[in-house]
Amino acid sequence: MNEILTQSKKDLINLLNSKNFNSKLECLEHLILIGYNLDKAYDLLTKIKVIKNEPFNNDGFIINKVKTFEHVCILLNINIDKFYKKFKELPTSELALKKLILIAKLINQDWKVNLKDKTQYNYYPWFELDENNGCVFYYSNYNCWAVDSAGSYGGCLYVKNQKLSDHFGKMFIDIWKEYLLNNENIYDFMGEIKN
Repeated sequence: MNEILTQSKKDLINLLNSKNFNSKLECLEHLILIGYNLDKAYDLLTKIKVIKNEPFNNDGFIINKVKTFEHVCILLNINIDKFYKKFKELPTSELALKKLILIAKLINQDWKVNLKDKTQYNYYPWFELDENNGCVFYYSNYNCWAVDSAGSYGGCLYVKNQKLSDHFGKMFIDIWKEYLLNNENIYDFMGEIKN
């Protein structure tokens, strides 16, 4: 058996902290390689300090190991309890949008959307309404045109390639449904700003 797996949790955390991983994704990959299952590895990640937070450009690893919003929070060093406490008053759709923005940030790593670049492909999940499920992931679409006054889609939810867009749409479908289908309070703020 791997000697790292037999160490106490405290000793393991100290050992992992001494390795100076560039990101929590890199540390997660290491924990899985040495034999930890995904749940135990994520549990350990909440205790590990990461000095640097450099991009971890391994799309396949992100697709296979980032499965929940909780995973996203751990990998971005976000305290999930504080997140929910801070935004507890938001309508469902607005809370879902904040979650989707964070998920896109993790998925994209260091890639930035540039809507002025006509050669950059920008992908986003596309959904169709379904009377049984509300909405279902349909496919990943893309565009690569310059921004004009018409503007067609919110750039904060673009991702850098089709595989990641598919993952974004399929794996996080419940959050997308909260965003797309729970907009009953979307115009509530208008009463506060009318004369």
